Amino acid sequence: MTENKTPPTDELVNKVECEDICGEESSIYPPPYYADSGGLYVEVISKTGATMKKLCNFLPRIISELTVDDGTRITKSYRIGGTDEFGNALPEVDVPATELEKMTWIQNNWKATCDLCVVGQVEKHVRFAIKSTSQYAEQKYFFGYTGWKKIDGAWQYLLPGNPRYSVMLGGKSNSYKFADYVEETDLAYLAGFLQLDFIPHEVMYPCLALVFLSPLNEFLNQAGFEPKFVFMLVGTTGAMKSTVAALMLSFFGSFTPARLPMSFHDTANSIMYTAGILKDVLTCVDDYHPTARKDSGIMQQTMQTIARSYGDRTTRERLTSDIQLRESRVPHGNVIVTAEFPPDLGESGTARIFSVEMKRDQIDLSLLTEVQTMAADGMLMRCMYGYIEWLKQEYLSSEDKVNDFVSALSLKYTALRSAWSCKLKECGCNIHGRLPDTLTCLQIGFAMLLKYLRSVGMLHADNEEMFSEAFASILLEHAKKQAESVEDDKPTHKFICKLLSMIESGRVTVLDRDTNTEILPQNFIGYRDSEKYYLSLDESHKNVRRLCGEQGEMFEISSKALAKELAEEGFIECVNGKTTKSIRFPHGSKRVMVLARARAEEIYHSV
Repeated sequence: MTENKTPPTDELVNKVECEDICGEESSIYPPPYYADSGGLYVEVISKTGATMKKLCNFLPRIISELTVDDGTRITKSYRIGGTDEFGNALPEVDVPATELEKMTWIQNNWKATCDLCVVGQVEKHVRFAIKSTSQYAEQKYFFGYTGWKKIDGAWQYLLPGNPRYSVMLGGKSNSYKFADYVEETDLAYLAGFLQLDFIPHEVMYPCLALVFLSPLNEFLNQAGFEPKFVFMLVGTTGAMKSTVAALMLSFFGSFTPARLPMSFHDTANSIMYTAGILKDVLTCVDDYHPTARKDSGIMQQTMQTIARSYGDRTTRERLTSDIQLRESRVPHGNVIVTAEFPPDLGESGTARIFSVEMKRDQIDLSLLTEVQTMAADGMLMRCMYGYIEWLKQEYLSSEDKVNDFVSALSLKYTALRSAWSCKLKECGCNIHGRLPDTLTCLQIGFAMLLKYLRSVGMLHADNEEMFSEAFASILLEHAKKQAESVEDDKPTHKFICKLLSMIESGRVTVLDRDTNTEILPQNFIGYRDSEKYYLSLDESHKNVRRLCGEQGEMFEISSKALAKELAEEGFIECVNGKTTKSIRFPHGSKRVMVLARARAEEIYHSV
């Protein structure tokens, strides 16, 4: 996002009062255009002298000129009004600058009696006359996204309601709002969140960490460590996931469980567009609960898109109908997804998600209602205002301070990530490489919250250390569960569990190795003895994939890639680089993969 050299404001520029439209309208058109007798005229000079040619039977003019910076491009549009031939006001219409040239907006928005006259180049003349009125129009500049932007050398935080810079967001995103003051009592309540347990600390602390991490995204990105995960609240209906999500988003605006920015009823494209404009704030995609087969597939694909976009901070490039590269929006904020159960995204998808489980009857409803009332009154927004102003004063007031801040974040990130990697290994967690990064980001967010509260006198040093240690313990417990989830979603583990469940249920048949029968069962896939399974790789893979499809789960790995991973993890024998080998059975030699039976059954029974 490029830097603005001149900060546009909401001040009116060159605005003229035209209360008496009919009497004053002609003064806003420069020669050779004139308003007279209920229409717009052009003066035409010929050999015989000057004549007035009527262009149209109405008087159009630009009322305001709107420029929108949406973070990827700057677009312009005009609000156009005027009067008809009888002096009646025409409805004001918003016309994109690209549409003004076509002039079709006239018949699309105004009554049929508004018409262009038949003279040479009439559309060109009317268009030029309209544009000439822009010198008297109100000039407005809007930002179409949130978060940090460097304007005239200073970092500014953009949200709707900012008194200096106008931010315009559409749809349900207009619930984001900016407070412009903070009171000491607000900060006292915020500090109280760390002590009260109206929401269990194992839920509250990670959520607060995510909230106060979000305004740091810009500078973590500069350091090369932008957060790359999806925060998920998981629980059955009635666990109040959406309520907690709405409360956390209330630090950035006015939200309720019924009015969250996005849901899984929205299309993936609209979710990604909205995510792209919500920079350095927290947002939410609500209610992942696939049921019917069709609904399940759509929601799962949407969840995959969200996980990849936030987990990689990239989007899929697309072409327009005229083979031009479509503008893509990468999300640079953070997201809460609420879900009734964890989605099936495979090992890499699950590694992009940090899940916090919620259960029914965990929340103190009386205290929650009190906090919700204060949030509706703007208390949490004011706390965030105080935090933003503190960041600006402490770390962003000069270029040197910004550079020092980014360097400090980089050093802290590297140290914490290394510490988490060691701690998880000491605990015996079979971790995915993404998990230490996620834990590091959340710990940085929580540490900045504690540091802010201490700087404003709401927290003593001893309490800061106590809360920091408590949060580290909470993160470790979540990390252990996360590591188990990633392990369970490994394609090798899923394959083994599905395969053995089919063997146990009789859906597929595995014969004892020394069985001698003339006719093999139709669902036959291999043999077994006390130590090993001897299985047809293709038949086993095909049956597992079919079962996953029936159950609405993903299993996209090919048989060749699956065998390679099974071999790398020591589940099957590999000879001279080959994952199958020829073995003689009572019915002759067959090429099979040899699966360690005890280890496979240990995985199956541990799920």
